[in-house]
Amino acid sequence: MTVHNLWEGSTLDCSIDETLNFQTPTTELAGPARWKGGQAAWSTTDDRVTCRAATVTDAAGRGHSLLIADRRWLEQRLTALDVELVIGTLGEKRVAQGNEAMSWSDITYAGLVIPGQPLQHTGPIVTVQRIV
Repeated sequence: MTVHNLWEGSTLDCSIDETLNFQTPTTELAGPARWKGGQAAWSTTDDRVTCRAATVTDAAGRGHSLLIADRRWLEQRLTALDVELVIGTLGEKRVAQGNEAMSWSDITYAGLVIPGQPLQHTGPIVTVQRIV
């Protein structure tokens, strides 16, 4: 229930110097929460932060954007919407070895958020194949 936003800074549009790449909650999920631009966060009318957009850099120097939500708030919103939240990721990696062989791996993770229950998850599941 997020929206991925990407505004390229390297195109002919010179209105921004750097590319913006971030996640936001959907309008349905955000509900009455409002954007607090100076904090890259959404908050309730009593000024409690409900979710926050963040970017982290991994050990290889790659940036990753994510949206972090307060669990209690998230469960309240899911209950109000009468929905459950499915989280899924799939990562793929291919490594070429010379002209002949290649190794391929994929990493899968899945989770399910049901209000009032612990997070149900499976993974990571890593599959490695060698193609000759």
